[in-house]
Amino acid sequence: DGVPVCVQISTQGDPDLISDGAGGVILAWEDYRNSNYDIYIQKLDVFGNPAWLSGGIPVLQLPGNQYVPVLVADEAGGAVIAWYDYRTGIDYDVYAQRVDSGGNQLWDPQGVAVATGTGVQWKPEICSDGAGGAVIAWQDIRDGVNELLYAQRVERNGWWGYPAPAIDLVRDVPGDQGGLIDVAWRASRIDDWPYLAIDSYSVWKSIDQQAAAMLIEEGARLIDSPAEIIDPEESAYLTSDESVPTGIDLIRSEILDGVSYYWHYVATLPANGYETYSYISSAEFDSTAINQDYHYFQICAHGVDHSESWTSPPDSGRSVDNLAPAAPLNLSAEQSFTPEGLSLLWDPNLESDLAGYNVYRGLGNQFPTDPENLIAFTTDAVVFDNEWDWEIFYYYKIKAIDIHGNESLWTMTGPNEITGDDPAPLPDAAFLAQNFPNPFNPATTIAFGLKEKGHVSLKIFDASGRLIRTLVEETRTVGKYETVWNGLDDTGVKISSGVYFYRLTTNEFEKTRKMILLR
Repeated sequence: DGVPVCVQISTQGDPDLISDGAGGVILAWEDYRNSNYDIYIQKLDVFGNPAWLSGGIPVLQLPGNQYVPVLVADEAGGAVIAWYDYRTGIDYDVYAQRVDSGGNQLWDPQGVAVATGTGVQWKPEICSDGAGGAVIAWQDIRDGVNELLYAQRVERNGWWGYPAPAIDLVRDVPGDQGGLIDVAWRASRIDDWPYLAIDSYSVWKSIDQQAAAMLIEEGARLIDSPAEIIDPEESAYLTSDESVPTGIDLIRSEILDGVSYYWHYVATLPANGYETYSYISSAEFDSTAINQDYHYFQICAHGVDHSESWTSPPDSGRSVDNLAPAAPLNLSAEQSFTPEGLSLLWDPNLESDLAGYNVYRGLGNQFPTDPENLIAFTTDAVVFDNEWDWEIFYYYKIKAIDIHGNESLWTMTGPNEITGDDPAPLPDAAFLAQNFPNPFNPATTIAFGLKEKGHVSLKIFDASGRLIRTLVEETRTVGKYETVWNGLDDTGVKISSGVYFYRLTTNEFEKTRKMILLR
């Protein structure tokens, strides 16, 4: 015959019930025991025994009638109950209440107004919002003629909708060297008067699982909800006047569609009843043409009741280095004859994010600094061009470049600004001079000259004709040269005192001379 839920005098009707998640049920009904209809609830355990007060607990006892409750589990052992309400004595309205697993009211004792517009709102239906609150739909005759359908969400803390902040933009900080991102958001709607229900906002930046694991290994605290922002030493909520203790990191995890996401705590800002807020956050990297990844952020609003928090949808943006280096200064060009070419020298730039310098070469002072004219990249403030030729009239442009690819304005030099001594006179004939000093210890210098460009061989032999050392074995142009022999053989071994011979061989010249090494 069933078990009694409520046997009070007068009428109890229109019951609704849900599972309590532990084998029992939670029931709600309209009850006329006080000569008007009120809403009562009761919990029966797995054996059908009442878990709360005998006869049930009143959800609401007000003048006027409350009818036909509907309820849904709040995923925490309690329930959200909705009903239509005639407390005004004029029209029906829709109200709701949440109770915990002990039957205690969690929202406004008068119930949360879901729909109190003009005309009739009645016959609600309810389902879970998946986060401890409910979505409630009802029939609505607010124009007094047509019966329409409306719906509203009441979130877990009893606020209609979901009073989270909303990120307006995540953008680069203009005119900086990169490394910073501006995050701006619209306040929660309950930040301002008449609610003044927000205490602070926390800023969170997305990180990958590997980074989260590394931070946790280094001592970061892993939490599941923004409401768990606490001082680990004091076990107290971080109010707007406090901050995370030095050296303590917070990592928040959330699971969406079975995938774990991780958020790294950045900062807490006090709520001041403003319409908008912003925070300048550091960036892990800057976006470039090669790396165009985004940074993702969330903003969490924390209630004056520190158990309440609301998280914004994520949004993303990039950090960009907007400042190019200054143009290099004091560029000079000096010709060189040994080796042949042109030395370019300038003052080093002082930017901390400098990567190096691009060196361009072209014909005429209007040549473009295009990739086809780029002849070198150097990290030093000097470069040597061994293809320079007086007869071609080259111009050079130097640009400083930073680590994000920003190029400075160019600095230029041309043929009329090249300095340096005139070239040494060319020899009239090939020659091999006597080494100096001679005798020697431990090294001596050997000079020779070439009348024509060609292959050159300069070798040293002992008195028996055995090859000891090859000093030169390459093609050289016309000119005078010097080379030093340090008294070592080709294997790097120091040779003994004695008489040695050195021989110069070119395409059209060969000569041998004698020298003496004294140890």
